[in-house]
Amino acid sequence: MKLSRPTSSTALAAACFSLLCAFAGVPGRANAAVSCEVSFVLQTNTTLGSLQFDADYSATSGHFVGLGGNVDCTTDVDQSVSEQNDEGGPKVLHWGIFNSAIGIDGPTSIGHCSYSGPDVPVASDFVVTETDSTTFGTGAGLNANLCGAPTTGTSPPYSRDAWVIMRKALDPSVICQPCECDTDNNGLITSTDALSALRRAIGLSGTNSCPACVGPPVPHAPFTTGVSLQAVVDCAGPCQPTADPSCGTGTKSSVIVADSADDFNDSIKWKLGGGPETTQIDLGDPEFSNTTYYLCVYDTSGGGQFLATQLTIPASENWSNKDPKGLGYKDSEGLSDGVTKIGIKTGAAGSSKIQVIAKGLSLPMPAPASGTAFFNAAGPIVMELRSTASPACWSASFPTPTVNSVTKYSAKTP
Repeated sequence: MKLSRPTSSTALAAACFSLLCAFAGVPGRANAAVSCEVSFVLQTNTTLGSLQFDADYSATSGHFVGLGGNVDCTTDVDQSVSEQNDEGGPKVLHWGIFNSAIGIDGPTSIGHCSYSGPDVPVASDFVVTETDSTTFGTGAGLNANLCGAPTTGTSPPYSRDAWVIMRKALDPSVICQPCECDTDNNGLITSTDALSALRRAIGLSGTNSCPACVGPPVPHAPFTTGVSLQAVVDCAGPCQPTADPSCGTGTKSSVIVADSADDFNDSIKWKLGGGPETTQIDLGDPEFSNTTYYLCVYDTSGGGQFLATQLTIPASENWSNKDPKGLGYKDSEGLSDGVTKIGIKTGAAGSSKIQVIAKGLSLPMPAPASGTAFFNAAGPIVMELRSTASPACWSASFPTPTVNSVTKYSAKTP
């Protein structure tokens, strides 16, 4: 029985991107996709009941994965209630969390989010600011007379307000009037009321409707406990920030990168011959499994190497398994980052071969290094092919170009 092939989710996305550019009348330059995991860490040795913070990532050129407030984040603190919102400002992630069972015991990771962008970010690109917190075991309502805000009396509320509502749901002795804590006005104070307040605290949509309070709201300013928060960035995807020196190389190789005024004619072509020992097991099976391939292109500037662009070729029916002779890939439309052809030929050391051709609007072309050169002249560029199937990877370094103009780069070795 023949196995079913996986479909390419990025192919449809690339097609939509192309159509969007065409109808919008904007240049069709796609961006390289660098995937990272960004964790937010409470560094202070303390135990909190609730915490609210903002993470300003406007210094980056990317975004957290997700649509609007539905950002792809995961809470790392057990038994916690947590909400995130990425809609509250230009490149500002809002996070609120409380824990009524065991507290948020620092130092610890609060949670982590998926990040994507054309450039590799660093931790300092994410400015994390505490906006509200309260120590575990403390905190009760202050008769603030405002629905959803039993402690601060402000609208929108803060995480400490949600924390107090949750404490009231678990312990009737906690001070929190129904007109402050029964946010759905159903006669009960439950975790649902606390979650409603937390969502409003970080700017997510929703309304609170408590029984009427006696007397006007009494505001009490939120306060912080002075904890230290930091972002930790892990871009441990197949394309690393710098080339992998352990990748196998060949005896001859060539590369041509052409940047056309018409982005439909942009192209990258790379060949590697006389490559390292390569077996079929090294290659995985992207035709019938979830093996994904990546072409990583590195440039050098100021003595340091950096990832200029990354092409992602996911598992799909466009692959063909030629076991035991290698893999092939054909897609005339180049929907996966512009890649139209890949050939990988297995062989003993000195006989394996690689070919990658990519072109068109979906190709994430690197930007020219200057007004006169496509890649920096100070150091070599490196082409690297790798996959999720195994540690095996293939690489070629080009120290001396044949052509390096603002629109074209070509080189060969030897």
